[in-house]
Amino acid sequence: MKILSLLFLMILAACNTVPLPDGYRMNRYKAPVPDHVPGAQTVSIEQAVHLKDKGAVFIDVIGSGKFLTKSRNGGWISVKPHTSIPGSYWLPDVGRGALTPDQNTYLQKALAQLSSQNTQTKLIFFCLKSCWMSWNGAKRAAHMGYKSVYWLADGKDGWQEAGYPLAEIIPFSIKK
Repeated sequence: MKILSLLFLMILAACNTVPLPDGYRMNRYKAPVPDHVPGAQTVSIEQAVHLKDKGAVFIDVIGSGKFLTKSRNGGWISVKPHTSIPGSYWLPDVGRGALTPDQNTYLQKALAQLSSQNTQTKLIFFCLKSCWMSWNGAKRAAHMGYKSVYWLADGKDGWQEAGYPLAEIIPFSIKK
């Protein structure tokens, strides 16, 4: 049964016909993804580079996993380096299907700060290739009213494969 399920996912990915969920992807984030996000524009690596040159805000939503622990003052302590697209902002775990109230507040405040409260700010969401966390993050930002939301489906993997460097980044801390 497991082999048939995996084969079905591989066929869907090859046909690029992964169905859109009604809400957010709730589990198994590393899996074939649809070709678009409702409310967002899918961009290639080349388009993302152009948008970066124009000042777009890059948002890495990869999960924290065992990377992080929360500190007593509400910030994050990185226990393992995380590499990403240089100049991007890491908003850990906000690409999960269901956010806790704290995660939702963190996302709202971070996006407001990163966009200077301008819903027209170009926001590019990414994580890894074939990862639903960036899909969820882009959809969530569009649902929150951001008008210039982009999804870099190839993620930092595609960025690096295209010959662009990665850099170590730390989780974004909200200014109080």
